[in-house]
Amino acid sequence: MFEEVKIDYKTVPEVFRELYVARKTGICKFTRGEIMKHVYFIFGMPIFATSSDPNDRTGRLLIKMRKITPEELELVLAESRNQNKKLCTLLVEKGKLTPDELIEVVLRQVENIILSVFEWEEGKVEFKEKEIEDEDIITLNISAANVIMEGVRTKFTIPRLKKVIQSPWSVYKLSDDPRYRFRELRLKPYETKIISSIDGKKNLCELQEELNIPDEEFLKSIGGFSLLKLIEKIGEKESGKLPDVWKEEFEVGKKSAEEYYREGIQFFQQKNFKQARDSLEKAVELDPTNPEYLTSLGMCYSISSDDYEANYQAAIKAFKKAAELNPTDPRNFYYVGIIYTTLGKKDVAIKAFKKALELDPSHKGAMTRLKQLTEENA
Repeated sequence: MFEEVKIDYKTVPEVFRELYVARKTGICKFTRGEIMKHVYFIFGMPIFATSSDPNDRTGRLLIKMRKITPEELELVLAESRNQNKKLCTLLVEKGKLTPDELIEVVLRQVENIILSVFEWEEGKVEFKEKEIEDEDIITLNISAANVIMEGVRTKFTIPRLKKVIQSPWSVYKLSDDPRYRFRELRLKPYETKIISSIDGKKNLCELQEELNIPDEEFLKSIGGFSLLKLIEKIGEKESGKLPDVWKEEFEVGKKSAEEYYREGIQFFQQKNFKQARDSLEKAVELDPTNPEYLTSLGMCYSISSDDYEANYQAAIKAFKKAAELNPTDPRNFYYVGIIYTTLGKKDVAIKAFKKALELDPSHKGAMTRLKQLTEENA
């Protein structure tokens, strides 16, 4: 179905949805830094999961569930290592857990691992079709649609939901695609109320005002329905009372991304870097797909005087994102090279300067810096 894709703010629920619709069987590997999590699917249903994240370990969950104390955990962990036995097996043998409690703990752990990947907005995901032997594992009995909806309810922040929904003026209708009916989906009463009121005529402002549902619950419902493809956007109309949660972006009189950008450049030229950074951050927040905004923000971060290490990392992230959006601009690689030179990472800096020169062989700054570093390494 797919080999490897980058994770963004909506990738994880989309992956779960499409694996379910295609009724795929196999293993999904989620990777972020050194953390790796595997989710096992049978006919599109997530049935089991494992994790390398210390926060997902059984012992922590047992303490959280108040099955054992931290002191008891340390003793039993030492004993399990000495006897080469699994922690839960030993706890059952010692009478700390009943077999039913063991099943409860395992299922809770698996569910927590699966839901935890819904927090991820970066990393990689890879799916490989493979037969799953489930005789020796305790499996979940929960549909992918319910996992997705719960993941959105519990793991999506309001800024992330606003990225999914994009505009409070959006008008939605129920999807005509039978693949996305999800008859097994269990909705909360207010969610049922919302989806029953979507008619292809009212925009989100009008719908929320009519139903009188708080911002967070409303956004999570619409975001979840959208990611499940239960609903589809058919247009926009500017009418109805604008909810507080959207006022910063959509209220009349608010600056556009371009206005914030021009303001930021003006502050930058005046060497007022703090205000420049604030304005450029707002420009990027309103339009995160404009590479020029990101390059300018990266420059601002790189010369900020407070917390150099954090600002350098923020600058590198901005330049790399700008390079992804506009891979032909040599400036991003040049500026990254300068930062890595400052940090003493000369080999990485050299690669960045070489990349800048690939894109613009006449780039004098990159030529000069590369020559200096090459001579120093000689």
